[in-house]
Order: sequence, then structure tokens, then C-alpha cells
Amino acid sequence: FDEEDIQIGKTQPLENFRGTIYDMEKELITQTLEEVNGNKTKAAERLGISIRTLRNKLAAYKNPIEN
Repeated sequence: FDEEDIQIGKTQPLENFRGTIYDMEKELITQTLEEVNGNKTKAAERLGISIRTLRNKLAAYKNPIEN
């Protein structure tokens, strides 16, 4: 291994990590909705979340600054 291969002590800012999780979650929800032809009830069941949580997340994706 070279020194460049090991980046001990170098981490990404927490904001980037949160953004990554947000993006992954959004993509997972979007893909699931496509798989169930937009049926929010079925999507929520597949994702293991309540329909209310799914609706809240979808609203947050439409208005990301407010959330």
C-alpha cells in the first residue's frame, strides 16, 4: 500500500454524509414507487414504513429547503 491509499484521519464533513443518505433514500423510494406503478400504499409496505412517513418524505423531496 502507498500512503495515498490510506487516508487515516481524513473524513468527509457530516453534511456530505447526510446528503448521501438523503439521496440514497430518495432513490430507493423512487425506484420502489416505479416498481409498484406509483401505488403509495404498496410502496410503503415494501419499504417497511407507514404511508404517512412515505407521504412526508415525498413532500420533503418536493420542498427540500423547508425540511
